[in-house]
Parts: sequence; C-alpha cells; structure tokens
Amino acid sequence: MKNQNRIKNKIIKYCIDQIRQAERAAEEQSISLIEAYKNEEKRAYRDVENKRKIKSGPPPDYDTIEENLTRKLDLLKRNLLDIEINLQDALNESIKKFTSKISAVLEEMKNLTIVYINSEVLVEVE
Repeated sequence: MKNQNRIKNKIIKYCIDQIRQAERAAEEQSISLIEAYKNEEKRAYRDVENKRKIKSGPPPDYDTIEENLTRKLDLLKRNLLDIEINLQDALNESIKKFTSKISAVLEEMKNLTIVYINSEVLVEVE
C-alpha cells in the first residue's frame, strides 16, 4: 500500500512539473512574440522621426506604416491565440493521462485494501 501511495505521489509531482513547464514555455514564447512586435513598432516610429527630421526628403507615408503595424499586430494576436489554444490542448491531454494513471493506482490500492480486509481482518474476526 505504501508503495502504491509513493507511486501516486510521484505521478502527481511529475504531472504538476510537466504542466508548469508547458505553461512556462508558452509564456516565454508569447513574451518573445510580443517583444518582437514592440521592436518592430519602435523601428517604425524611429523611421517616422528620422523622415520628419530630413526636411528635404519626402514626408513619411503614415498610411503604409499604419497598415504594416496593423497587419503585424493582427499576426501577433493570431499567434498568441494559437499558443494559448495549443497550451489548452496540451493541458487537457495531460489531465486525461493523469486521470487515467491515478485511477489505475487508486484501483490497485482499492484492490490491495480489499485483499487485506478479506485475508487479515476477516480471519481475525472469525
């Protein structure tokens, strides 16, 4: 019984660790994408400022810059949503596997308890 309890605790610890790692990986990926977008945004603003400083050159094309940033922002949103969906799918799959493994361990513990009761307790009562 103690062995089954140790196995159960190891499975629980392993699953918790795996879920945390998956969440951390998704978070890091999301942060990386957001930072990349922010860098693109800063670059665009810097280009606008540089074009404004050059008085003899053509003025900045604000519409094109806005369209590019909007397109990149929409791509960022889709990518972040994909990351979140993939994370949720992975978590749901992990939970299913966890549930089945824990159910098997608990069933084994239940069977061991029944065997113990039938062989030890009932013999002592008789």
